[in-house]
Amino acid sequence: MLAASAGNGAGADKEKAIRQLERTRERYSAIKSVRLAADVKIAIYGKDFRAGVGTYEYWAEGDRYRVKSRTDKHLGLKTDFDVAYNGKRFYLLDHRQKVLSYRQNDAPRTTVALPNPLFLPVDYLSNDDDECALCALRLSDFKTENARSSNRVKSLTVKDERRDDGAGGIVRELEMPGGKTNRQPFHLSVRALELSDSQTRVLQINRVAANGKALSSLSFADFTPGALLGEFPRSISVKAFDDDGNLALQAEFTIKVLEVNGTIENNVFTIGFDEAETVRDSDGKKFMKGKNAKFN
Repeated sequence: MLAASAGNGAGADKEKAIRQLERTRERYSAIKSVRLAADVKIAIYGKDFRAGVGTYEYWAEGDRYRVKSRTDKHLGLKTDFDVAYNGKRFYLLDHRQKVLSYRQNDAPRTTVALPNPLFLPVDYLSNDDDECALCALRLSDFKTENARSSNRVKSLTVKDERRDDGAGGIVRELEMPGGKTNRQPFHLSVRALELSDSQTRVLQINRVAANGKALSSLSFADFTPGALLGEFPRSISVKAFDDDGNLALQAEFTIKVLEVNGTIENNVFTIGFDEAETVRDSDGKKFMKGKNAKFN
């Protein structure tokens, strides 16, 4: 049953919503290390409908991280990539081509097909738009306050607030400033469930175009309580829509492993030359291993 919440006025509702989202950001900032593994079912719509599966694995500690992303080849996505940064070198391993490239500086843009499920519940903080297309959140991003994301949260508007007895708390419909993607302005629509003063579940995050059509939609379910992250979803649905509002892509993540503040071996964050047939130093623009190495 839905019933209007009594509340203490729009200003109080807004301040409470801001505090709760800030607490979620603070939980992420307290993570020292994390390991995540997920399975994913993928469907690509349109004239050439395709469906398949994939996996996503992620390790992070401080500013170091490792990603393993796999998707079925017939899906036509960036498939079978490993990405790592060990604090000194950034590595990109293409398993299908058996090519490893490396450079000194970390790459802000993602180079794999699948989004990181760990950060999807806080996607309202994402900097992925025309200012930094395909930029991906890192664990290290939560260690210092980002003015842009902080201002986004502080500028939210509470569009609706209702008590949902079925859900077991107060559901708030929030709107936040967004940005531009493909030169198209968007804002963020966030549905959040308040379970208690300190526990909030983000149920849905939509990127909405100026004409009211959704550009993308994230929804979350099967929440499991944790000591540090609090309520975290084990099922995450990602939908992307075309310009006409038709469903273009859907990915259904199932989180299999989520370990926080455990021990991670240092070698996880480095990809060895022995894992590829060809190795390229991207900074020096030369091959270190493979048939072209002798020419450099």
